Amino acid sequence: MFDISPYLWPEDPWLRIEPPGNVRASYAFKHTVGLLLQPQRILEIGVRAGYAAAAFLAACPHASYHGVDADNSQHGGLPGAVGWARTMLARHFPGRAIRIEAPVDTRQHGPDGSGYDLAHVDGDHGGRQTTTKHTKHTKRLQKWRNRGSECVDASRRTRLGFFRVFRVFRGDGSCL
Repeated sequence: MFDISPYLWPEDPWLRIEPPGNVRASYAFKHTVGLLLQPQRILEIGVRAGYAAAAFLAACPHASYHGVDADNSQHGGLPGAVGWARTMLARHFPGRAIRIEAPVDTRQHGPDGSGYDLAHVDGDHGGRQTTTKHTKHTKRLQKWRNRGSECVDASRRTRLGFFRVFRVFRGDGSCL
């Protein structure tokens, strides 16, 4: 089973809130998705501290990675997290093609998605906003979508507890 702990940012407040078992299971699952799909080019919208990037890159030794994150406190972000992601990914995956952009607003700027085998849209985990974020980015990914796979990660805390939705869509529209 994939171990996310070497990639975690000690200053990440999310790690003090989220149960460790949930953190391990979430990234072990993403690692498994990477093992199954074996993409060569990965696009991620919502990098934050780079945990999903680490899971995918560990599973796909020949993959290149392109991440986009605003690196601010909006939409589930954490200022400074992208800096950690860049440093951590370079340390753990030396020589790999890894690029992370931090535009002011990822809803307005970012890649069109063409040429990627896997796109991971990591929502802000706030319910409706996550769906809105995914819809806006999916419009940009239309050129790519018929060839690759897309992962959508959305979780939310409610009065009744915690739930998570993680879907993997293949280019033909089917779910994995």
